[in-house]
Amino acid sequence: MEKPKILVFDIEASNLQADFGFTHCISWMWHGEKEVHLLNRWDFSKPSAFCDKGLLQAFWPVAAEADLMVAHYGVKRSGFDFDLPFLNSRYLANGLVPFPETKYQDTHSLSKINLRLSSNSLGQIADFLGVKQQKSHLAHTKWTDVLKGDKKVMKQMGEYCKQDVRTLDAVFEKLKGFSKKIPNYNLFSTKQVCPGCGTQKTKSLGRITTDKMIYRRKICLSCGKTFKGEKIC
Repeated sequence: MEKPKILVFDIEASNLQADFGFTHCISWMWHGEKEVHLLNRWDFSKPSAFCDKGLLQAFWPVAAEADLMVAHYGVKRSGFDFDLPFLNSRYLANGLVPFPETKYQDTHSLSKINLRLSSNSLGQIADFLGVKQQKSHLAHTKWTDVLKGDKKVMKQMGEYCKQDVRTLDAVFEKLKGFSKKIPNYNLFSTKQVCPGCGTQKTKSLGRITTDKMIYRRKICLSCGKTFKGEKIC
């Protein structure tokens, strides 16, 4: 069955502000698949060049394929949104067109709105949800080594970024039943399926009442999403 393309991604940058920093690397995977991809700035220019244009140009067509993009601290969280604004800034700084327009989901927001945790950091959410793929740690001093062109540390940063994406993907899998931004899987299926994950494993429990109609309440046994089923009256 064809399904929506959900892109889970993370970036590493030299600074939190895009007018002082640049993108070191971008890692991503398609939700539902196992392969994790990585693009590094130094794959397109000398490590000392501090130029992320080639990296950004290579990632643009990947992002353009996505029906939904998932990040952590990525979008629309005042004061902490990072990935999308940073990338938009770097695209413009390099004379490139802005990031492709699509839907975005921030797992931090999903956790903050729907859960009650001591912290909504990716590592804390992963620990709470029992996610095996935990965030790795890369000392801040390593960032300076990357700027110096230390190849060993540059490789470590790439692996660090890929590990974050694995963890993010696993966390999103646990939280996606809360998401209202996932493209409806029924658009890609000839049978009625869960709009959030595409499975036919659902059950009826109660009803959902709107201003004009009453529907059977359906619950997905896979992702836990609740949605409207057949009309009752």
